[in-house]
Amino acid sequence: MKLFTDYADPYQLTLTARVGFDERERARGISLSEFLPNLNVNGTSLEVSQYGGGLNEVAEFRAFDAENSFGEGHGGQRLTVPLAALGRQERVSEWDQLQMRNISDKDMLETSQLRVAKRIGAAIADRLELARGQVIQTAKFSADENGFKSDMDFGRGSAFTVTAATKWDQQDATPIDDITAWVEAYVAEHGVEPEAILMSKKALSVLKKATQVQKFATAGQIAQIVNSDYLNGLLMDHGLPMVREYNRKVRKGGKAVDVIDAKVAVLVPPAELEAGMTALGTTLESLQSNYNLPHDEQAGIAVGAYKSENPIGIYINGAAIAMPVLANANAFMAATVLT
Repeated sequence: MKLFTDYADPYQLTLTARVGFDERERARGISLSEFLPNLNVNGTSLEVSQYGGGLNEVAEFRAFDAENSFGEGHGGQRLTVPLAALGRQERVSEWDQLQMRNISDKDMLETSQLRVAKRIGAAIADRLELARGQVIQTAKFSADENGFKSDMDFGRGSAFTVTAATKWDQQDATPIDDITAWVEAYVAEHGVEPEAILMSKKALSVLKKATQVQKFATAGQIAQIVNSDYLNGLLMDHGLPMVREYNRKVRKGGKAVDVIDAKVAVLVPPAELEAGMTALGTTLESLQSNYNLPHDEQAGIAVGAYKSENPIGIYINGAAIAMPVLANANAFMAATVLT
């Protein structure tokens, strides 16, 4: 198929797809890119230094005329992560082309292609959000789709994948005690507290109704209604991070799937821990001269329109090379809290 530029050129389509990508991430409340931010990479792989803790060795006093001692850096191992190809294409059908044959307004025809490009950008954003959820919850990136197979393990310590002593939807659960123990373990490892606790609406509802939480709410002279504000105030009084509700779903294989399992709560890191990133590399499409992408804009999604002759069809194809990558797999603690 030949590149088709009668109505919208690859540069226009690419920029529009990237707008669709960004809008999709902002439109659904919390995006996990907040914790694994997007990073454009000039290439198809990313090298990261993995380390487990958040504390640097302190500097040392020295005698005058003595050399400073050498720092250790973060240490750990260097890991080269090959990024994965992904994308989506949509076809403007023969019927739709026939319906547009009498449209003389070039802007309208251009807009129809740009609308598809924007939708493709949103689809890529959703797939990367699903991958982020998997990596954050399990510290692994696994995929088996469209001929691509991957099973990348970023190496989380067993102490950072935990289960509540008694699930919160069971009798005698002690969620405040659970969270306290997890935060203490987190601080012992990193020297800082987690930024927040992400959990589903279902888990949050169960937490509000837990007997231990209700006892605090009824301990005073006036009983308190346990809403989200009260709960976060209670957690703050105990020196614990606030809860942020995360319910993102995406459509995969024709079904709506949770990005993070509704039964799992995740302690997420402050920015200073540099937990990782979502790397977006350089596609072969973006390197083609007829795409007209400037060198500093080649990393990320690239989109072009193509035309076939038999049957006659126009295809909008969006390509990306990307993957969420953990530099510090222990920066996230995943806790199973519901049965």
